[in-house]
Amino acid sequence: MTSITSLASQSGSSVSGLFRLLSVKSASAEAESDRARVSIADASGFAVCELSLTDECFLALTDIRTRFVHIEGRILRSPSDVVQIDAHRIEKATRLDRPSWHLLSRTWVPPEAVSAFDRLIALLDRLNDHHVRSLAHRIFLSPEIAEPFLCVPASRAHHHAGIGGLLIHSVECAEMAESLSRYVLPAHECDLAVMGALLHDLAKIRIMTSGHGSRHAIYGVTQEALNLEVLAPFLKRLDRDWPEGGSGLREILAPTYRSSSASPLLVTDLVRYIDRLSSGADIRTQRFRGAPAWRHCVRTEQGALVKRILPAPGATQGPQVSP
Repeated sequence: MTSITSLASQSGSSVSGLFRLLSVKSASAEAESDRARVSIADASGFAVCELSLTDECFLALTDIRTRFVHIEGRILRSPSDVVQIDAHRIEKATRLDRPSWHLLSRTWVPPEAVSAFDRLIALLDRLNDHHVRSLAHRIFLSPEIAEPFLCVPASRAHHHAGIGGLLIHSVECAEMAESLSRYVLPAHECDLAVMGALLHDLAKIRIMTSGHGSRHAIYGVTQEALNLEVLAPFLKRLDRDWPEGGSGLREILAPTYRSSSASPLLVTDLVRYIDRLSSGADIRTQRFRGAPAWRHCVRTEQGALVKRILPAPGATQGPQVSP
């Protein structure tokens, strides 16, 4: 599997691989070269290809439906950090030979969230359930979902309010779900918990990008309803492949319980508490920034929750979770 990072140290070598197409620029009349410039990316980096394009090929690449391309060529020696490729063949890719998250563009990720992005890729690679992996593949295949998910804040003035905050918060929650679910959930629900935790705030891609009058269109609509709206096409497919998983994910994304009561599904409560842990930890970091270290030791509901859920040292079985 060819990645752009792996090409950086292979000047002069041939390359053949699948990449995300970012842009195509035809040669201008003033340019010294008559070759087009094609910008490509994957989860590891960014590269620029130069090649001669026929009019037919140029039109095919600039079609809005063209998102991925297969490229063959030779890696050029470049004085900059950008990988440059002398391409002799480029064509629209109709099938992907790797998970879609490996073809997310690293250029979409703000510097503050790069670490979370790398952890996201590793997290998705660790998914075992094929239904959940297929769901993740289809979701991250959509740039309308993937691009804002990687860069918008998680809130306007609450927790994780900086750019990339939604990604950072979502990955934190998913990693905690991955660690804790094996103690309190049956094996077949663990990956569902990870995906539910990762997507529990997905509606923020609508809420936090609203502008130019569009915010009025979602005024008064709950985040839970927007979660289901954004994911409607993907949930429909999951319903067909794994009906119980579709129902469970809906319960996580739009729980039916009142805030003071417990969910009928333990996985929903788990994700709810994990959300509080991540958001609470970020708020605590904000409030105690610059304060002496001893002032950071405060009693919180989240801290009590950790003691409830985490296994005791030396325990061989998961802890007992009170109903």
